[in-house]
Amino acid sequence: MTVNIADGDLVEVHLATAKHGTFGAGMTDAVAHLLTTALRHGMPVEEFVRTFLNTRFEPSGLSDDPDIGRVSSPMDYLARRIALDTLPTERLVSLGIAEPATAA
Repeated sequence: MTVNIADGDLVEVHLATAKHGTFGAGMTDAVAHLLTTALRHGMPVEEFVRTFLNTRFEPSGLSDDPDIGRVSSPMDYLARRIALDTLPTERLVSLGIAEPATAA
């Protein structure tokens, strides 16, 4: 995942998959384009995070990302990573992404 941030705001998302030309790769690319378009038209990042946080479908399980342990889907991972990179600590706590004790 690659993101572009301008003036502190997330403005663009690129997602790469290992298997190009597959249904999953096409859907991943479509989601990235859709999210980028929505952000450019003023969608708040938190709205995306709330929508896709805890979505459940395969693949799911442990993440290689040291900031994110377990995810319930690739969309859950994306929502968590974007939230961690862009939202303030109090919003992470309210969304259940960070614990109050660890958010300090």
